[in-house]
Amino acid sequence: MEDPDTPMLTEIELRNLYAILQRRALDIGTHGPSRVSQLYAAMQSPTPMDGHADKYTRALSEAMGHALRAIRLSRSALPFLEAAVSMIENTAMALTLAEGKESLRRIVMVLETAADLIGEGEARLARSARIEVS
Repeated sequence: MEDPDTPMLTEIELRNLYAILQRRALDIGTHGPSRVSQLYAAMQSPTPMDGHADKYTRALSEAMGHALRAIRLSRSALPFLEAAVSMIENTAMALTLAEGKESLRRIVMVLETAADLIGEGEARLARSARIEVS
């Protein structure tokens, strides 16, 4: 029985979705550590003594937390991406049409999980970027 909420995608569409998600995860993996370095450097710099130092330090700390969480989320998505590509390869060997359809449905679910993790990572990195550092 097909789940009406799970779209049926072709193998080519699944491979394209995998490639897009992999690129997004790698972007977080590149930009996240760079952002952490920027925030760390800003935290080591002298803070302004205009009464806003505590607020700025808290904002930097919060931004650091978002950046670190973004990195963890993108790394958490990688096993799902690896599983999906393996499943895509195995789907080509499905013996029946029903097995193939069920396998494609499972691949979509795995890729959706990866997409959710990556999307949350991107959102965290964007929140981290709201704090300007020099």
